[in-house]
Formats: sequence, C-alpha cells, structure tokens
Amino acid sequence: VREKGQTMKLHLLVRTKSCAEIGRIEIETNAVPRVGEIVNLESLASSDLALGSVTTFFVDEVEWKLEGRKLIPHLTCHEWFEGDRRLELQSNGWL
Repeated sequence: VREKGQTMKLHLLVRTKSCAEIGRIEIETNAVPRVGEIVNLESLASSDLALGSVTTFFVDEVEWKLEGRKLIPHLTCHEWFEGDRRLELQSNGWL
C-alpha cells in the first residue's frame, strides 16, 4: 500500500500519431493516467525524449506488470493534435 504523497515508478512508451516509436522512459509519479487521458510531456522534450514540436500525448493503453513483488504501470501513448477526444475514444472502442 502506498502512503499518501508517495511516488511510484511508471514506464512510458511514446509513439508518433502513426505509431512509430519515439522512445521509452521511466518516471516517478503519484498518479497513473487512464486510457483516453491527455498527458503533457513538455518538460521531457529537451532532455529525455526527442519529441520535436509535439509534447501532448493521448494515453492508448495502461498495463500493470509484476516486477519483483511490485505492480508497475506501463503506459503507451501517441502524439495528440487538437481534435475531438470523444471521437478518438469511440474509434478505439472505449465508449
């Protein structure tokens, strides 16, 4: 059980809109985004990932994997351009 305010490790796979891999990164977080949420990775753009001009990403998948004796969230997300989030969710069968 995590104490309030305690962080956890999160693995993030970042892809372009056409699903080409941009990179993988591990971050510490106290919240796990859900499928369909939008995450902004602007603070990672200059150091950890070659994000280019797009820094906003749509969460496609959240998978929990057992690593040792801990469940670790693994997220996959793709570039997000201004659009209709509801239509994106419907087209992927999430609504």
